[in-house]
Order: sequence, then structure tokens, then C-alpha cells
Amino acid sequence: MTDTGFKLPFFRALKLRWLMLLRGILHLWVRARALPDAQGEIGATQAGAVCYVMNDYALSSVLILDRCCEHQALARPLLPLAGLEQSEPRAYAVLRRMRGILIRRPSTRRSSEVLGRLVAYCHAHPDVDIQLVPVTVLVGRVPDRTSGFAKTLFAENWQVAGRVRRLLSTLINGRDTIVQFSRPLSLQELVAENLGAPRTVRKVSRVLRTHFRRVKAAAIGPDLSHRRTLISGLIRAPAVREAILEKAERDGIGIEKAERLARKYAWEIAADYSYTFVRIAANIIDWLTTRIYDGVRMHHFDRFKRQSLGHEIIYVPCHRSHIDYILVSYLVYQNGLVPPHVAAGVNLNLPLVGPLLRDGGAFFLRRSFRAQKLYSAVFNEYLSTILAQGVSIEYFVEGTRSRTGRLLPPKGGMLAMTVRGYLSAPVRPVMFQPVYIGYEQLVEGSSYTRELSGAAKRSERLSDLFKALKILRHRYGEAVVSFGQPIFLDALLEARDPQWRNTSAGAHARAPWLPELVEDLGTRIMTAINGAADVNPVNLLAMVFLATPKHALAEQQLLDQLQLYRSLLLKGPLGEQVTVTERDGAGIVEYGFELRLLRRTPHAMGDILSLEPRRAVELLAAFSTSAPSSASACTALPAPCTRSCATSCSCPGQRPSSKKSCRPTSSCW
Repeated sequence: MTDTGFKLPFFRALKLRWLMLLRGILHLWVRARALPDAQGEIGATQAGAVCYVMNDYALSSVLILDRCCEHQALARPLLPLAGLEQSEPRAYAVLRRMRGILIRRPSTRRSSEVLGRLVAYCHAHPDVDIQLVPVTVLVGRVPDRTSGFAKTLFAENWQVAGRVRRLLSTLINGRDTIVQFSRPLSLQELVAENLGAPRTVRKVSRVLRTHFRRVKAAAIGPDLSHRRTLISGLIRAPAVREAILEKAERDGIGIEKAERLARKYAWEIAADYSYTFVRIAANIIDWLTTRIYDGVRMHHFDRFKRQSLGHEIIYVPCHRSHIDYILVSYLVYQNGLVPPHVAAGVNLNLPLVGPLLRDGGAFFLRRSFRAQKLYSAVFNEYLSTILAQGVSIEYFVEGTRSRTGRLLPPKGGMLAMTVRGYLSAPVRPVMFQPVYIGYEQLVEGSSYTRELSGAAKRSERLSDLFKALKILRHRYGEAVVSFGQPIFLDALLEARDPQWRNTSAGAHARAPWLPELVEDLGTRIMTAINGAADVNPVNLLAMVFLATPKHALAEQQLLDQLQLYRSLLLKGPLGEQVTVTERDGAGIVEYGFELRLLRRTPHAMGDILSLEPRRAVELLAAFSTSAPSSASACTALPAPCTRSCATSCSCPGQRPSSKKSCRPTSSCW
């Protein structure tokens, strides 16, 4: 007899006691976290028979699931399936079992015997429904600060795990276990299609296998082919073969030489994604962000995660720092999704650094390759291939980092290639996800100050990696990542051409509406990024001080101004996505002293607060980054003029631009 009222046969009850003993031993170490489905539910929401379904059988996974269900007050998989006249001895089924003792291989059986019996029961009893709850148990998915090499090595991946590896994985990573519940399936609804019991079993198995692949791909990334196999496929693609033949004919070289050149381009471009490296990098980034930032806040991620289901995600953040792509990938990974492949400039493909970036998912592109048809064909084919594989991608539509904090005009190159890649192989609907990234202080602040003062931008060098260690000596306040309103490509295509799905891919490339669609898409992305801005204390301090003479103000005046701006922001029509600091005026001033941005000068009539002189120029970026910047008179960077150079500036506390690029007196920076 059990606590749920089932009377079990003697040997079945003895086996259950043995399993409960193993479960108790296992959970002396294992700590599992239950994740709900897309609707926020854990398990079946309706009363009745419930059967849990897992993709692969592992005794440890069954025991972890049973403990998790017991804590959630759900039907338990180790107990008989309730609500049926002919009860199953257990309430779980698996799609795939392994065979062999030392060398484990998948069984040749394509369906579960338990599912077969449940389908037959539903056929015989149309008034009875059975809820199938897909469950995925991931051991070692979430890294923490204590994670080491062993934890990373034995974390979840796409390889077939044997008993020994599964045991080691559970022992090493047991405290980082996730139990992902998915939306229940009604078995009676599937049986009602009258396909017959055998075909229904095959359909149920096929639907569940597809679902499990998607869940696992979302958690640890798609099952990518080896880089060499991917590149061989690129070279065989019709568009690339055509470009190879054209290159050979135009330059008078052999086809083999042109093919070698195409292969060289492919090796230069392609990422070499490594799950092991990503997990190790996550630990390093966690330590780094904790060391240099007081915190990393994230807004609107839950909504993005709900909307992203079933979509190919293109992350399109603003670009102000090299930290941008690190933060986005890290936060996405920490919150249960696979990090995106990041488009990086070929200038970052440095010795030692380049291979590590490739392992993290970076693929490289040249700044301009419009006139290089063979390179363009290889890159376009690579982008189309990874899109079709379901790989999420990240790139910066501004093209380069903004030195002033203001968004730069969008460049349509990558957007156009993404749209064409999707039109050529529309496997999954594409969702562009704008991301706002804000900093209280930039790690590149000093270099931006030099460039804004007229110094030329210097190309990246390997020695910069060692100079970057200096950032560990400083604190840079908080960083914020905010996910804006997504943009769905299908909706834009429908608005331009309702019949686009019935048009050939070659005709799409010549569609007259394509340039306009790309331009509209770029504008929508930049607008959505602005619409998700975060106003932090440094933004407000910069806005007040940079509009005052000598960057100084009486303390009470400063408090009044800060409070006024903050109240205007909270009451203004800035949209629901804009977030504003919770600190009041006094808290903002205190925080400014903590960051060493302010200094106090005692005065008989009241203390004077001012900016630290060396920090004033760096705060220009913080000033332009803030959401209310459009209300200021000194925010726009005007186009160069041909008039005589100005000797004064109408904006208090500012100075005219350099003589090399002189601007009208009415404008300043």
C-alpha cells in the first residue's frame, strides 16, 4: 500500500522501496529546479490520468523527476498511472532506450511500448483522456561561480551518454539540474483523428521527438555539424558553385584554384561553436562582470522568452562597447537560452583571440565586400545555412561602436542578407529582437575621449588584450540590458507582398520592395531600441551638470533639478518599456560620490557640487544615452560646415569642435 492508495503486488512494492532508497541517496547531492511551460504551468492543469514522457531513459532522470513531482504535489511517475481500469505499473514513458553495457547505442525500436498501450486504451475508451506531459531533465545546464573544468566537461550536450558518463555527470553537476515541464498533450484528441492505433503511436512519437529537439536546442544550442562538414556543404551550394565558375572565368584561373579561394573564405568566416568553451566562458564572464560592475540588471526578458518560442531569433542590440556582445550572450545563456552566433568584424580575428571567439560562436565578416562576388556568395550561403539550422544570430546594425552614446544610423547590409537568407529558405519565422544596453560608465571611456578630441581611431591589436586587464582595477557602476518590442519579419513581408511565399527565391532578390523593406526594418529596430531605454543616475547627473556653467551647481539646486527631471520622466509619454532609476535626488547625488564623479566645495551659502574635471567629457556619452536627451538643446552632433570656425559655443560649459571639422556656432558637443 502506498500513500496514494494504490495496492501494489509484493515484488512491485519491494522494487518501489528500492527505488525510493536510491532516490534518497541521489538527492543527498542533487538539487533540481522545476521550470514551467510557456503558460507558466508545471505539469497537467486538468484532473485525470497523467503520463510523463521523456526522450531518453536514465534511471537518475526518473528519480529526479519523481522527487520534483512530489515537491510540486503532482502525480508521481514511479507510481501506477491513476484513472484507468487497466492500470500501468508506472506513470512515465520514454521514446528511446539504450542497448549495450559498455558501449551504449540507441535501440532500434522507434516507439514506446507504454505509449502503444495507452493509445490502444484510448481507442477502446473514447470517454477517457490521458494527459501526456513532456519533461526534459538537464543535468549541468546552469553554471555558477563554483563551476570548474570538471563540471563544464560533464555538462549536457548532444552526444549519446553512457551509464558511466551519466553517473559522473550526476555526481559532478547534480546541483545544477533543471526539470523542464512542457505543455501537456491530450492523447484522446490525437486518437480522435482516427488514424488507427499504429499510425497514432508513430505520430505521437514523431511530435514528441520534434518537441524534445526544440527544447534541448533552446537550452544548450542546436546540434551543429562539424565545421569542416559545414564548409564542405557551403562549397557545394549552387550559388557558391556559380560564383566559383564566374571567378575562374573572369580572372583566368583554374576552377580548382577558385574553389580553394572559396574554401579559404569559408574558413575565414565560419564559427566553430564549442559547448565546452561556452560553459567555461560563462564562468569567466560571471567573475568578470562581478568584478567590474556593481550589478547587471535585465528588463523585459520574460516577455521576450514567451514571444520567441518557435522563432528564429536575430538579436540586434545597440553598440557602445566591446562588452555589449559579451553581456547579451551571457545573460541569454544564464536564463536558459542558447547564446547567439555573433557577427564580428574581421579586425577582431587576431592570433589567439580569433579562435577563442570562434569557439564562442563568433563568425567574421569584412567591412565591405560588395565588389567581391565570390566572398559575398560564400558569406550569404553561410548566413542562410545557419539560419536554416535554427541558430540564433546577433549583429549590430549600427556597424560600429557609438563614441557619443547616441544611436548611429542603421546600416542595411546584414539586414538585407538576413532577409534574403530567410526568403531563400523560410524554415522558421524570423523575429528581430532589439536590445538596449546601457552603462553608467564605459570601459572604453578614455579612448573615446581621445577620439572625440580629434585623435584617429586605432585598429585593434593583440597587445590591447593585455592593456584591457587595467579595467579590473576600476568599478564601472551598473549595466542594464533591456529587451525591446520584437519585430516579426513575416508581418513585414506580408505587408509588402501577400504572395511572397509563392514566389521563387530568385525573384525575391530582384523584388522592388526589398530595399524599402530593409530600410523600414532598420528604422523600426532603432526606434524599438530607443523605446526600451533605461535612465540611470549617471544619465540624470550628466544631463543636469553638462547644461550648467562650469559644470557646477549648488547642492539644493542640483537636488531640485534631479527630482524634477525624474518626475517628468515618470509622468511623460515615454512608453511602458522605458525604465527610470528608483533613486531619488539625494540617492543619486550620494551614488555620484560613490562613483567618484562628483566633488564637493564647501561654501558659506551652501556647498557647491561639481563634476570631476577629467570625467566631464566621458559623461557626454551618458548624457546622450539617457531617454530624455531629445529635450536638451545640446544633444545633436551636426554635420560639418564650410563656414569659418566658431570661437564660442552657445551651450554653456561646452566648447567648439576641432578646426579640422568646424561646425556652426549654434551647435556644440
